[in-house]
Amino acid sequence: MADADGIHAAYTRITLTAWRKLATRSGGAVLDQAGLMLASGPHPNALIVNTAFRIGPGADAPSALEMARAHYARLGYRFALNTAADRDADLEEAAAAAGWVRILDLPAMVVDAPIDRPARPDGVDLRRADPAQDGPSFAEIAATCFADDDLEAEAYRMLFVDGTLLDGPDMAAFIASVDGQDVAAAWMTVDGRAGLVGWVGTLADYRRRGLGALVTHAVTNEAFARGARFVVLEASPQGLPVYERLGYRTIGHDRIWLPPD
Repeated sequence: MADADGIHAAYTRITLTAWRKLATRSGGAVLDQAGLMLASGPHPNALIVNTAFRIGPGADAPSALEMARAHYARLGYRFALNTAADRDADLEEAAAAAGWVRILDLPAMVVDAPIDRPARPDGVDLRRADPAQDGPSFAEIAATCFADDDLEAEAYRMLFVDGTLLDGPDMAAFIASVDGQDVAAAWMTVDGRAGLVGWVGTLADYRRRGLGALVTHAVTNEAFARGARFVVLEASPQGLPVYERLGYRTIGHDRIWLPPD
């Protein structure tokens, strides 16, 4: 097992790398400016891609927040700020003082060995996503599970529908179906010795059947098969107990902020 500092550093690197891929491969862009990484996707409401991160020394925290707001305002995009509790205390303090809203507190989790396969429920099929065919299914699951409104759902569909982000030498996705209907999905990417899992979602009518665990297992072990020494993810409140049962453990907390209106 890698040391804690090494895991935290690799977690940060793979997270930033993943967002660079999401932005650039979906037709968006990334700007590195004054210690910030400002990622933008192909749609003004794609908050999960239109995300600002601190990447190093630069402007003081209040100035950094204003630079992020100005950048996305020039684009006409909505955006979110991602902070890490263990390294961004000043940025979080400045955001709270300026009226930013903390909307999510997401445990940062890691597993450092392939995980045991959970039981596959009866009637469930699991497949690796085919980028030539499965973009619409993955996009619809993501939009349904993660979007807060119709505009954001539109953004999710635009992000994934063409399949570009579903396969390649450094990424893959899996989809679970029940009686021929695609109902759960997950995605992974690798960068050197680290892997990252994301977009784990199950349609509401099919939850609590083990499908989230099934697709999480598939993408996690795919990352290990591609050379990762450990795999990380951000856990939603619903996903946390699933990931814990699979062997993931919490190593920190990421927070998502929205700027004031």
